[in-house]
Amino acid sequence: MPNKARRLLVLLLIILKEAGPTAACSSSCSSDCSCSNRGLTGVPQDLPTDITWLKLESNAITTLSQTDFSRYKRLIILHLHSNQISMIHNKTFRNLTSLTWLELGENQLTTLPADIFVGLGNLQTLSLWRNEITSLAVDIFVGLGNLRYLYLHSNQLTTLPADIFVGLGNLHWLSLDRNDIHSIQAGTFHDTTQLRILKLEYNNIRTIPAHTFGNQLQLEELRLNHNNISTFPLEALSKLNISLMSKLILNNNQMETLPAMAYDILASVPVREAYLLDDLGPTVIIENNPWQCDCRMAPFRQRMNGSYPFEAEIRCAGPGNLAGQLLQDVNPEDLICEETTPIYSTSKYDTVADINQQESPHHENMQGLDSFGYLVLPPPLPPENLTGPQADAHNESGDEADRTVGGHDTWADDTEYDDVISRVKSTKEDPQSHKYENNQMIEDAAASPRDIVYDNDDESVDNQSQKTAAGADSPNHYEPLRNPSGQHQHTYTSLLPHDLQH
Repeated sequence: MPNKARRLLVLLLIILKEAGPTAACSSSCSSDCSCSNRGLTGVPQDLPTDITWLKLESNAITTLSQTDFSRYKRLIILHLHSNQISMIHNKTFRNLTSLTWLELGENQLTTLPADIFVGLGNLQTLSLWRNEITSLAVDIFVGLGNLRYLYLHSNQLTTLPADIFVGLGNLHWLSLDRNDIHSIQAGTFHDTTQLRILKLEYNNIRTIPAHTFGNQLQLEELRLNHNNISTFPLEALSKLNISLMSKLILNNNQMETLPAMAYDILASVPVREAYLLDDLGPTVIIENNPWQCDCRMAPFRQRMNGSYPFEAEIRCAGPGNLAGQLLQDVNPEDLICEETTPIYSTSKYDTVADINQQESPHHENMQGLDSFGYLVLPPPLPPENLTGPQADAHNESGDEADRTVGGHDTWADDTEYDDVISRVKSTKEDPQSHKYENNQMIEDAAASPRDIVYDNDDESVDNQSQKTAAGADSPNHYEPLRNPSGQHQHTYTSLLPHDLQH
């Protein structure tokens, strides 16, 4: 072959090699254009301008600019996943007004411009999964009123701004799983009223605010498994239309007890037909939590009757003598607290002092609460006419007792003492004088380990265990703090002096 011909052939091969991927992509295009797995480092600009589906996944694209898609205004579907995209300039997609599906998953995005989605008013599916996104601008989804599916899973989100999903009134599916979300702000999901599926599993969520799901009346599937939730989210779940749900997943958290009302919620989720279990699994999953089968679980255990599959998922992690047993196999009489059990609460308040200061309009009359929520009363005054050894003994014990209560070191006279006592009687007679939102469980400080006093069936507990400071022979008298709003009252043992119990 002459040298001239050889040189022409080499040149032709070089040209074909350089133009190969794009040329091959362009030659195969009609309305759908597949340019995936071609080693492209940018968006090709020689494709037909009337294409509606452009596949650019699995290439080596790193940056998207404002002019990359200005030629392709008729695009309906755009796949850009599995590239190396780390930068998307402002308004890159502004001309794609017909776009309904934008796939940006499996890239290297860490942040997104606030106006990145301007012009995408018809978008219905947005995929941002498996990137490295750490935060989202508050208004980033504004204008996406037709969005139905939003995939944000497998990123590095830690918080969600309260208004992050404003305007997404048609959203049906929201995936936020496999991030590092620690908390959910009140109002986060306020606008997502049509949400059907919410995936929050594999995060680091510790609490669920009471009104988190207040507007999710269409929700069918809620996944909260593999988090660090320590208290059953009773108030939050009670806002849902539970009878519509097909999945409520709470396994692998840090919950230790279940309030009695949790049984009603779990039992309200429809049970799936047996032939569907292999493919779809059970509708309620609460296993693999560190359940403490003590007196706090007794009200829930009393509701159990073996009618629901979730009853067989509650396996005791403690106490030691019940570890490994299913709660449904434990005799309710064996659910005891071995020592005094103070007030447990799922309240928004951290201490009883917070309740006194923030909830009660009469907190000035409740200064006698100790750190465990008990009302400390002064020792009874001696009868007026005691003489002899009885009077001496009474005076001696009175001197040794600590009478500090309500800011008083001593009781100046009978009038001052009677004034405090009258406040207590007023509190007992008028249950509306103090407002408490939580159900509480109290054990008689002077009782045996089995002598438990329940103030309400609908009991929630948290993980922190406290010890009651007062013993049976304390000089002070205690009255457990009650919840006057409870509907199910149980036997109550008063610790007030007998002359104040009526």
